[in-house]
Amino acid sequence: AGSSGCSPPEDGRADAKGLSGPSREASLRRLARAKRLALRRRNRRRSPHMETAHLLAQLVRFGFKTIAFCKVRKVCEIVLERAQEMLRKSKWKRDRECIGRMKSYRAGYQLEQRRRIEKELFGGRLSGVVATSALELGIDVGSLDASLHLGFPGSVSSFFQQAGRCGRGKADSLTILVGYGSPLDQYVVQNPESTVFGKAFPSAVVDPENPFILKKHVLCASFEDPIRLSRDALYFGGMLPGVVQDMEEKGWLRRFHLPGGAASGAAGQEPLFRCNAAVRWEKELRQAHASQHQKNNFRGAYNHPLPGSGPLTSATPADSRASDASLGSLPGRAGASRAEEAEARANIQDVALEQVRSPAFDVALRNINEKEYQVIFKDTGEVIDHVDEGRAFFEVYPGATYLQQGLRYVVTYLDIHDLVAYVERCDPPYYTSQADHREVTVTHIFPPAKTGAWLPDGARGDTKTTTAVRARHGRVMVTTSVFAYHKISLKTGNVLETVPLHLPP
Repeated sequence: AGSSGCSPPEDGRADAKGLSGPSREASLRRLARAKRLALRRRNRRRSPHMETAHLLAQLVRFGFKTIAFCKVRKVCEIVLERAQEMLRKSKWKRDRECIGRMKSYRAGYQLEQRRRIEKELFGGRLSGVVATSALELGIDVGSLDASLHLGFPGSVSSFFQQAGRCGRGKADSLTILVGYGSPLDQYVVQNPESTVFGKAFPSAVVDPENPFILKKHVLCASFEDPIRLSRDALYFGGMLPGVVQDMEEKGWLRRFHLPGGAASGAAGQEPLFRCNAAVRWEKELRQAHASQHQKNNFRGAYNHPLPGSGPLTSATPADSRASDASLGSLPGRAGASRAEEAEARANIQDVALEQVRSPAFDVALRNINEKEYQVIFKDTGEVIDHVDEGRAFFEVYPGATYLQQGLRYVVTYLDIHDLVAYVERCDPPYYTSQADHREVTVTHIFPPAKTGAWLPDGARGDTKTTTAVRARHGRVMVTTSVFAYHKISLKTGNVLETVPLHLPP
């Protein structure tokens, strides 16, 4: 035999033996391409979502009670769905039994649903929870073994607050941070000693004159103790007199004097302000700021029916909601009864404030905007979720896939006037992601800062001496428009289709 017959074939060419000409070349190209793809798959890093879901599934199946923190509500549902899918594919029955002991916890759920999840978590009936920062503060969850963090929370204090949810007993605990591909996360992952463990907690920064929250703070404070301008300006800032005057004109505050009038001196002449006990806060707070969508003359409803589903009719839950005709609760407004008007005219000192609902119960701690969209399951009319108005066009636009406790829905109808989104159960082979455009417009430029005036870092003074760029401080208006959404394949991650939207900004 010749020497060519004794030498071993080159790597990857054994399958091409006996072929010649174009067939052999095509076979070699296919083999080389398969080898490159196999090498790429072996070296490719899994997405942070899949990595977190894999860790959660592994920890739960081995009996470790785990909490996974995510930054965004939608990511919570994605991680939960992927982790449950991994356990569902397991050949072991005990792994598949863990699916029912994993749930997500986030803002937007019904109060009864959140309390039920908390009770199951405290009672030890849940082995895994995927949560946002809603479980970061205010809830004692001390029986957990491990915590996962999808993305660096943004501050060292927040990271340790989340990690402190587990391992409060004498047993050891495990904390794993799964970083995104962003520069911040990668820097933290590569330099943990200097960024996390070797850095002091940052100081809290509070702006007491924030106009979006000052009125609500004054309202809650005046319920507990009357507002005195000369005394409370120290706590609420220089905008307090104007805010109090505006709230008095709207009927939110009542003016009164201490007993004795002028005979009691200057202290008795200074008016005090207390919250109007006759106002029904749970409705007035929600009516205080009109919806931005309602201020504009846009079409109120957007329909995206699924194949085989009929449009909304009088027989569907869309028109079965009872309208509330008693929105007018202030004296003199339509819908106010004589008893309410008489109560409003009564002197504030004669009202038993301890028997009146405090406005603090109706002021959201996590959101500035009190308005929310209701997410309603079309088949039953059940409210399954709530979405903040500022996030509605990013999550419940017509055609969007919506996740809730591992179940998939598709938004078929959106009403921006009634703040309602209807969904139907559906399991499409894709998920959706919105495409948006953001425009920033400068509305006002402040004059150069005076000595001692507070400004953010880098904005102090009229110009920076180190660069030729003018640094100014002012107000801007940010307008965000969702103009389309992408259908992305669950298997490949490729964009299958881009669907245009016509929603108001």
